[in-house]
Amino acid sequence: MNLRIAVTGLLGTLLMPLGAAAQDVADVETAEAVAVELVEAGPHPDLAQDYEPDPALWVLSDHDTTIYLLGTYHALPPGFEWRTPLLDRIMKSVDELVLETSDADAGGQKQYTLTARIMDRPASGKAASIAARLSPEAREKWSMLARTTGIGETMLDRMPPLSIVFMLDGMGGDMSDFRDSLGVETILTRDFQRMGKPIGSIEDSVGVMTNLMAIDEALWIASLDEDLRDWDGEDIATLFSNGSHFGNTSANRRPDITGIAAENAFYSEHMWAKGYGDIDDMVFGDGELGRTFRRVLLEDRNRAWSFWLADRLERPGTLLVAVGSAHFGGADSVLAMLRERGLEAKRIN
Repeated sequence: MNLRIAVTGLLGTLLMPLGAAAQDVADVETAEAVAVELVEAGPHPDLAQDYEPDPALWVLSDHDTTIYLLGTYHALPPGFEWRTPLLDRIMKSVDELVLETSDADAGGQKQYTLTARIMDRPASGKAASIAARLSPEAREKWSMLARTTGIGETMLDRMPPLSIVFMLDGMGGDMSDFRDSLGVETILTRDFQRMGKPIGSIEDSVGVMTNLMAIDEALWIASLDEDLRDWDGEDIATLFSNGSHFGNTSANRRPDITGIAAENAFYSEHMWAKGYGDIDDMVFGDGELGRTFRRVLLEDRNRAWSFWLADRLERPGTLLVAVGSAHFGGADSVLAMLRERGLEAKRIN
């Protein structure tokens, strides 16, 4: 999975203000029209799909409850195909759509307080100046970074390291080929709204973001220090190229099983669309920050979701649960967590 896209999409979802999701849905038609124009003008060569899309689907059920599970991509490039007749039939048959988070999670005092915390660090206590906690070499690059971004050292120093890392990663990465408004959840939300079916969420977005913010600042700063020391001081796109804290699966580590060249710019998206939905393609690094981030972002949430799914089986109904595809791959996936509870989600395609 493209970690920059995945995590940027996650943070965008968790910080989404009230009504923003509805606006995204309203923008779907515009985005789809733009997509048609872009494709007609000539799509990115790596986007070519010489296969019928078939994203992985599972079903978890008992005598009176059926839960379909779909791994998703929160943002996708224009023209990328992923809908299938099977998924369309499931959408028509279910009573409800369940996403990671929904509009109902946004707003309120908790959301406001968390957003303020994400954008501004306390001025006292453990939140000392970030510059003061960097090595001399990294501190010099920190000043260069402030000038390069035009943000300024004072503002950078007031931001939590988590926010800084993802802001800079987004500034340095080429996100131009991706659209949140073409992401799976946005499209599904639009279609379920049109069908008049309810849309729920599997977790509290504020709680998830609070847990991410609780990761020790020292881990982030140590990682940032290493990245800054290795940085050329000019191009933000190279700031995290050494992958000291986490990154994407490199081309030489990608499994050669999909018929897609490992160097393809959209390798992970193709792998997902072709149905390899239970392959762990997200790399966080071997350091303490990487292990902690993976635990908070994936492991802890997958365990909580397995409890949620088990509890939901106790009530009759039919629903589609659509969550990020990264949650279905690896030894700590939601599928593995369900098996630990004696529940087996069966692949249906």
